[in-house]
Amino acid sequence: MPCTDITEIIKITLDRDQKLKSYRFSKKTCGGAVGYESMLQDHLAGSSVEHIISLDEHTFCEDNKPDNQIEEFLGLKHLFALQAALRVYAGIDPGSVGKSCALAEIGFDGADTVIDADINVNIITERIRACAHCGPG
Repeated sequence: MPCTDITEIIKITLDRDQKLKSYRFSKKTCGGAVGYESMLQDHLAGSSVEHIISLDEHTFCEDNKPDNQIEEFLGLKHLFALQAALRVYAGIDPGSVGKSCALAEIGFDGADTVIDADINVNIITERIRACAHCGPG
């Protein structure tokens, strides 16, 4: 049976205090950015893993006031991808193929932790549709 799941890649860098330093969300096929590669960087840099995981989509959309439905969809896609990878990293969710996130690698260079993960776009997109902020996809 062929795999119909579409995956994208997220690379997250946390500082030694486990706060978001940077991230990049890209397409697995070509390496191109998903919307903007680090769309939420300005909003979430310096936030703890726990804070990012705890954000809910309603508060996020109210606080970030996207200009249009496409920006809202992409912002939620980035948020949910970050949350999925960080929930697996924190041991809250299992990470595996068929789930929203499968960790590919975790590295530590003495100062920063780097998390590379595959994100199941189908599951993330369904979560966005279920939150009732974005219209049909």
